[in-house]
Amino acid sequence: MSKLLFGDLVSVVIPAYNHASFIRAALDSVYVQTYPNIELILLDDCSKDRTLEIAKEWAEEKKANERFVRVIIEANQVNLGAHNTINKGLALAQGNALTVLNSDDLYAPTRLEILLQQAEKHQADWLFTGIRVVDEKGARMYSELAIGIETSIDYAANFPSVGFALLKKNIAVTTGNLFFSRELYDKVGPFKKLKYCHDWDFALQACLFSAPLLVEEPLYQYRIHGANSFAALQVEQYLESQIVYKNYFSKCQTSMCINLNAPSSLNWPMFFDKWIAADSVLSWVFYLVGAEVVRYDRMTQLMNQAKDVS
Repeated sequence: MSKLLFGDLVSVVIPAYNHASFIRAALDSVYVQTYPNIELILLDDCSKDRTLEIAKEWAEEKKANERFVRVIIEANQVNLGAHNTINKGLALAQGNALTVLNSDDLYAPTRLEILLQQAEKHQADWLFTGIRVVDEKGARMYSELAIGIETSIDYAANFPSVGFALLKKNIAVTTGNLFFSRELYDKVGPFKKLKYCHDWDFALQACLFSAPLLVEEPLYQYRIHGANSFAALQVEQYLESQIVYKNYFSKCQTSMCINLNAPSSLNWPMFFDKWIAADSVLSWVFYLVGAEVVRYDRMTQLMNQAKDVS
């Protein structure tokens, strides 16, 4: 798999929806990046406010075409939802390095530069960083929720690999924190039709192909404001998490898993099974879905071997 290199064109995709109050700050955070080689793609998903108009005004004021290699700012014909809007943007992207920015969030000024430096140094196909939680005005938050989000990456220290921590919960937190190569995206495929967990699903699917690199520095600013759907997330999270787990377990025990560090019985004999068994939710999904897939994959291998002998 081709690796990310410093100097690569970085395509930043912004799926925008009803964030007129925050879109200018989000765009500014891309504009001031210390890394020069950037493509900017903003797709407005039929916002009911002035998000699109403000974005276009900003691009004209900032002479965005002079700052960026390529600029696309346009509206979807119909509301597609976050996952489809992201997929559409990534399909338009020309960069070897792909990433997303939520239209109410912010990049730290050195984010893209540091990520590409670290990617090349460690030969990583995909990365994510620490998170800084900010409020509507961009000030850092210290609420229990904010602290919980910011300390998510600390969870990784409790496991033998970052992949294990991701399997337990989405320590990357948000789609905007994911940074990956075009080749990896082509292998994983587009973001799934999940309202809240499409980022977590993508991260776990990426683990099947390549181990993630965690950059602990907080280079992504995640904004909490009145429009965040945390209550709805809690209601939907359980159902969508089952889909995410099934998607992962249906592949991690088969030949489709080529990352030798990915959490699975094949890569972590004995440890993985004991670890899964200790978690009631994971074990229920794994043994209902995963075990059947293992048996099917093994039967396929035996049938292929029999054909070769005959």
